[in-house]
Amino acid sequence: MFANLKADLRRNLRDYLPCGPLKRAALCLTLNSIHAVALIRLQQACARHHLPTIFAAKALFWLFKIEVSKQAVIGPGLRLPHPMGIIIAPNVVIGPDCDLYADVRLVLAHGMKQGPQLGAHVFMGDGAKAVGAVTIGDHAIIGVSAVVTKDIPANATAVGIPAKIIAENNQRNAEAP
Repeated sequence: MFANLKADLRRNLRDYLPCGPLKRAALCLTLNSIHAVALIRLQQACARHHLPTIFAAKALFWLFKIEVSKQAVIGPGLRLPHPMGIIIAPNVVIGPDCDLYADVRLVLAHGMKQGPQLGAHVFMGDGAKAVGAVTIGDHAIIGVSAVVTKDIPANATAVGIPAKIIAENNQRNAEAP
């Protein structure tokens, strides 16, 4: 839990660098993105240790309207710049260093047991949705309000309803650490 939380904090505070330890502590106490990620990590840790997850889950919902299944697998470096209205269904896999903006939905399709799988360094804009057993490749960009119903290859940019690939080789991979 703490290794993932440390990676999450590093990514969420990256926009505020350089900053000293006092400013970093103040940001940790005030940024909603850090509070939401910490509650998600607490819920995941409770699930891993077979402890009740209801308290963390309800705090996430009451404060941020975020629902995260305890069966979801979330890699280190999760960044939620605007943590409101996010839904992560069971059996969703989120790779390392992903950005999920407000109202992102990673949900199951009717009758399916496998959810979306996001690779490393995936960006999902406000209101983007991934439905069913789709795979979104590393460094992919999913545009605002896009609905992903088919696999998206690595380094692609997809927009629209349903999502269509508009670029095959985006530059996001150059920004990733």
